[in-house]
Amino acid sequence: MNNTLKLQCKESGEPHPEGVHAAVCVDVIDLGLVESEFQGHRRLVNKVRLVFETEQKDHTGKNWTLSKTLTASLHPNARLTDLRGKWRGRPVLPGEALDLAKLIGGSCTLVVSHQQSFPGRTYARIEAISKPMRKLVPSGNYDPKLARQRIFEWRTQTMAGAIRHVRS
Repeated sequence: MNNTLKLQCKESGEPHPEGVHAAVCVDVIDLGLVESEFQGHRRLVNKVRLVFETEQKDHTGKNWTLSKTLTASLHPNARLTDLRGKWRGRPVLPGEALDLAKLIGGSCTLVVSHQQSFPGRTYARIEAISKPMRKLVPSGNYDPKLARQRIFEWRTQTMAGAIRHVRS
């Protein structure tokens, strides 16, 4: 059995353009428990990833996709609560439930900015989500199975690396 962890550095292209963009939610991925740090304390929290497709086309002619990872919580101070309230134009009320799967197919407006990662790579970040400028439908190019496979592979590699680190 080969226990080598192989990673390939892929050349990254241009990030999604900055600005205000019409979009549609094409996927909600349950990431499960993820280690997170909040106010200096590390803990496991349930995370979800919302995936959006915009009208903007990349260099291959396909619609861009952007994602936002959030804690799966409707606590009044949670970002998901704030995001959902602004997305639909009214706040989430105490005791209200949210079926995350029903977000798929929902149109919205995204505010996208460019940020710099530590090694100086530019990436696009969703700064805000609000009510839709107009209704969009998914192009059909997004593949949810492929997205989940990539997450599974990343987690498998991360876990293998952590186990080797603990053993050494």
